[in-house]
Amino acid sequence: MAQKALKRIRSLGRGNGVDKDSVQIIRETADYIKCQAITHIELAHTIKEERKLGQHQVEQVIEDPGQLPKIIQKNTEEAIKNTEARKALAGILLNRPDKGFGVHGQTFDVAPFNKEFGYYQPCETCEGNGKARCPKCQGQGKEQCGQCGGRKHINCGYCKGMGTTQGQDGERKTCNRCAGRKQLGCPLCQQSGITNCRNCRGAGEVKCDPCRSKGVFTIAVTVEYTMKTLFEIDRAALPHPAVKMIETAGHKLVSDNHVKIIGEPVKREDGGLAIQYNAEFPYSELDIGVNGHPMKVHMFGFKAKMLKLTNFVDRLVEKNYALLLQAAQDEGNIADHIQKAARSRLISEGIYFATQYPGKKAMACLKKDFPMGVSNSLIKDIIVQSKHAFRNVSRKSYWTGFGSGLAVATLLNIAYFIGGGRDIVAAQLTSPMLLSIVDLLLIPISGFVIGYAAQYMAKRPIQKVIQPLLKDKKAADFKIRNQNKFWIPYAAAAGIFIFVVLLSYFMGKSVPIWLSSLI
Repeated sequence: MAQKALKRIRSLGRGNGVDKDSVQIIRETADYIKCQAITHIELAHTIKEERKLGQHQVEQVIEDPGQLPKIIQKNTEEAIKNTEARKALAGILLNRPDKGFGVHGQTFDVAPFNKEFGYYQPCETCEGNGKARCPKCQGQGKEQCGQCGGRKHINCGYCKGMGTTQGQDGERKTCNRCAGRKQLGCPLCQQSGITNCRNCRGAGEVKCDPCRSKGVFTIAVTVEYTMKTLFEIDRAALPHPAVKMIETAGHKLVSDNHVKIIGEPVKREDGGLAIQYNAEFPYSELDIGVNGHPMKVHMFGFKAKMLKLTNFVDRLVEKNYALLLQAAQDEGNIADHIQKAARSRLISEGIYFATQYPGKKAMACLKKDFPMGVSNSLIKDIIVQSKHAFRNVSRKSYWTGFGSGLAVATLLNIAYFIGGGRDIVAAQLTSPMLLSIVDLLLIPISGFVIGYAAQYMAKRPIQKVIQPLLKDKKAADFKIRNQNKFWIPYAAAAGIFIFVVLLSYFMGKSVPIWLSSLI
């Protein structure tokens, strides 16, 4: 453990002002720790209720719905006490790579324990017979005749209710159909004034709508079980750093073979279920001196995992980081500050990643190379300040290239709109819309020209500064990420486009249709 600790600290300090011989062990204590731990297992459940039309088959029918909570509680207690059930529950944890060690406050689905209960509920509307009183006739089965309106008679259709008809000689004669009475008996209701209800067809009852004539509902109650864990360890038998490590990442320590455990299911005093563990692992505390400054190191487990380490690298690179900060603040010789700051390996790698990747990815890469011994705040600051420093070192070249690209893009627009280029293109195209599209393509083309020229010029001073810092393995695939905002060249291109189009209009040249319509 001591030798592994020395190796890791020397690795972190290498290139950061620490030579191999300046890292020495001052004091070392080591122990082989054995302790006990326990994972308590509790069954919890959720209840889902579903109301179904008709009578359906369920796993267990209950007569009294009020007894359901007691039935569920009894079922839960029997499940945790049943030998086979206890074996199945314990197996869920013991069959994991970590055997459930350190698994605290987690829930696991135990679908085989789920139960379905149900009871039948008569429809309140039809009282269980599937039929309801007809709402139209109120259960009478009869309704007023729809043809005579209950009057029992209808007007004679032959004489139109006049009692007489026009004869061939032009004289009015008594209607042969109604014999002059003007009315006839209603044929639909047979002069009764009422007919069978059309809604229920005289039955007085219709199908019950709420239950769809089933007369009953099935209330299906599904009890879904989950297993909850509560992990406890004998804190008194462990050093404080080990306690924190086991409680936060105990499951990973076992699966990664840092800790050896033997686990077996046991019955608690209250009849519940738990898994008892016997755990063992080596542990060491060391005082290590780095350049004469002592610091405490804790080593844990069979793979000598180093626990929390003081941020000693922060102190080692203070002077070099101050130079990087001056470069980021545009003070003094920026290129010289960057190169001197990069004499620290931490800052050198941070500079490299800052030129290659966006901020978050660059920080992740640097953190991967320095997983401990360096504060997260310093890693972030190195990436941020490196980006600022390279903007400063390349600013003059960037705007020089920007100006060159701007001049080329302006000439391109003038040649197209004023120099006759647009007339040549218009002669080849028959569609005004296509011509407008070609016109607008000048904006992204010009933006690319400006951006490429600016970026090309900006890379040159950056390459000059960083190339001496690169190792052979990094130099082969080194690419500089754009440190400036990409939209600026395209905004400038749009401005040139508008300016030249308006200039060509006032000069009487050919202009886009959309501009003519606006003006």
